[in-house]
Amino acid sequence: MNYRDIISIIYGIPFVWIGIAHFTDPTWFEPIVPEILGNAYFWVILSGIFEVLIGVGIMIPRLRKVSAAAMVLMLITLYWANLNMWINNIPLSGETYADKWHILRGAIQVALIFTALWIGKFTPFKDEIYDENNLLIFDGQIFSSGFESGDRIVIGNWKYSPFGKFTDIMWAKPDGKKVLIAPNQKLIDFISNMYQFDEYIISKFSIEEKSNQILIKTDQIMCELEWSKGIKIPFKRPLWFISSLEYIVAFIFFKTKTNGSTNDGRQEWYAIEKVSNLISAKASINEKDLGKMTNFEPKATFGFSEPRKKPTAVELKSYIERKAGDRIDNS
Repeated sequence: MNYRDIISIIYGIPFVWIGIAHFTDPTWFEPIVPEILGNAYFWVILSGIFEVLIGVGIMIPRLRKVSAAAMVLMLITLYWANLNMWINNIPLSGETYADKWHILRGAIQVALIFTALWIGKFTPFKDEIYDENNLLIFDGQIFSSGFESGDRIVIGNWKYSPFGKFTDIMWAKPDGKKVLIAPNQKLIDFISNMYQFDEYIISKFSIEEKSNQILIKTDQIMCELEWSKGIKIPFKRPLWFISSLEYIVAFIFFKTKTNGSTNDGRQEWYAIEKVSNLISAKASINEKDLGKMTNFEPKATFGFSEPRKKPTAVELKSYIERKAGDRIDNS
């Protein structure tokens, strides 16, 4: 346990305690709820739920990044109640407070916000691994689809990477067995350290591409895909945004994750640039047709994130934390 873990626990416990107090004594909090919101009891209970969940989340390393982002949003939102108490001189437990105490309360709120930013390693406390010199960058596309046969396939078609241009296939069989197909042993070694597989196959790849179509052939698999125009994200986002606010949006709407840890302990970020639905997907394995395109289910558990359930084509940059022993670069 490092000092950030310890401080996160010390920071989170009071929020859990105060959150529980929202349930045990809601009438104490009700007077400062802005009247415009209506039903004060509802808002006290709802804010208590958030304080408990976020307070617990910030103490758990896996949930810390997203919880710290949620904490900042919650602290900014909840200060409305404190401001309401100050402006309207609302008594709490029958007592009103002088301006100096409200100023002190505001300063504490700012300190809590900056502490949450530090715990989550957000700007201005960015982690050193955000430096692009410490990141391996993979720029390309990921295609994912299920098939009537029960097979699920994820294809990475990388235009730019530390290994040059390459394509790889992650294949989940109907029985749950996971197979990695890649063009050489170097890629097999790198990818298998980060994601989980049961079998590894080195194969030649043949790729034919058009604007919204691709035909991929290996010694075992043939896959032909076509996708829609899709939705493009026209601006670049920093990694702290991708691992916090964007993470929340992606999980709520698509049940996917934009940031997580690989099996060998690296941090990885998916910077999505464009999302398109697959119009069609045809595939065969050892010349056996896999049937109609279906949703990607059940889960394949290759890595920290599942693909979107709906068959999808995604343009993205994958940023992976570099390790000292890596003998690869982005040139």
